[in-house]
Amino acid sequence: MSPLVLVLCAGAALAPFASAAAAKPQPVPAAIRQAVDSEERLPDDRARDAGRRPAEVLSFFGVAPGMTVMEFGAGGGYFCELMARVVGPKGLAIAQNFYFFLRQSGEEYKRRFAPKRLDNIVMIFGDQSRLHLPADSIDAAFFIDTYHDLAFEQPSGDRQPAFAVATLAEVRRLLRPGGMLGIIDHRAEDSATRSEAAALHRITEPALRRDLEAAGFRLEAAADFLANPGDRRAKAWFDDPALRDRTDRMVLRYRSPD
Repeated sequence: MSPLVLVLCAGAALAPFASAAAAKPQPVPAAIRQAVDSEERLPDDRARDAGRRPAEVLSFFGVAPGMTVMEFGAGGGYFCELMARVVGPKGLAIAQNFYFFLRQSGEEYKRRFAPKRLDNIVMIFGDQSRLHLPADSIDAAFFIDTYHDLAFEQPSGDRQPAFAVATLAEVRRLLRPGGMLGIIDHRAEDSATRSEAAALHRITEPALRRDLEAAGFRLEAAADFLANPGDRRAKAWFDDPALRDRTDRMVLRYRSPD
């Protein structure tokens, strides 16, 4: 069965960092281990596992069989495929994309979503801030190395852009009460402005936390298994081959109180 493709036409103060519970190492659930070890995965994905650490990521965020999950800006679909394999036939993985993301990852996208390869993924395209999906319809939402793309617009300067505000409001609308929002992103120096961080395709942790907490999300836990002290945070990942899947990344788990 081929993946369903839908085209959707768009019509708080920063908490102290110490307030987040530090994540402790935990066993990898069987469904996640089976997904990561699947022989049906693409060879290129397996080669990237060492830098992306998918078993730890999916375990930290609590992806489990039967869930409905959605990745905003899913790109070529590396993580969304794994989520689909974990949630299984009773669950659903939604891969949201802008068309320009697909232009950047077209060949990967074509291989991953080939006919009859994955049968519990829905691909949607359109404005992240106005998705024509039912409210309270997903268990978990993700921005994996993509929120920084929303976090700066020239007219807004060092303020959160209106589009980012609207997108996070849409995430809250779609999440079920108590739903989870998972964030992974490339870390910039805390002293950097939004403009400076955006030029490197990064975001500072203070700015990221302010944006999410202003949207009403509650920080539940943070993890450091994707941290890289050797990353000087002075380059974009695509400007240095050594940084591909090796940037200093934040991993934050939030809850929607709705």
